[in-house]
Amino acid sequence: MQSSELDRRLQIVREIAVAAGEVALQFYDEKIQIEWKSAGNPVTAADHAANETILAQLHQHFSGEAVLSEESQDDMSRLGRDLVWVVDPLDGTKEFIKRNGEFSVMIGLVENGRATLGVVSQPAAAKVYFGAAG
Repeated sequence: MQSSELDRRLQIVREIAVAAGEVALQFYDEKIQIEWKSAGNPVTAADHAANETILAQLHQHFSGEAVLSEESQDDMSRLGRDLVWVVDPLDGTKEFIKRNGEFSVMIGLVENGRATLGVVSQPAAAKVYFGAAG
């Protein structure tokens, strides 16, 4: 992928990660309803809302590209795709529940099995980390 295309994608994904973090923060001061995906693995409405925000934006900007998200069903079609977005809409759900600020939104792009770009947003700290290959 050309560096100009990487830069374009990185800018868009930074905005998506920040937006998803803002969505998650809307739940931060509310009573948090906890569901359990499996033993010791909680999920909240904030996880789902951030996931929906990310998926909608990725599909809007990068239609047809595969997405693997921690909070969505994996349809395995990604295995035959060159470009795959990898998403954890709320990494650190336990920390989110504790309200200690130690959670993040993570979005990465894998191209032909190689990490190509990544964004980590820490909404509670208003920090964003990002990088791209090349």
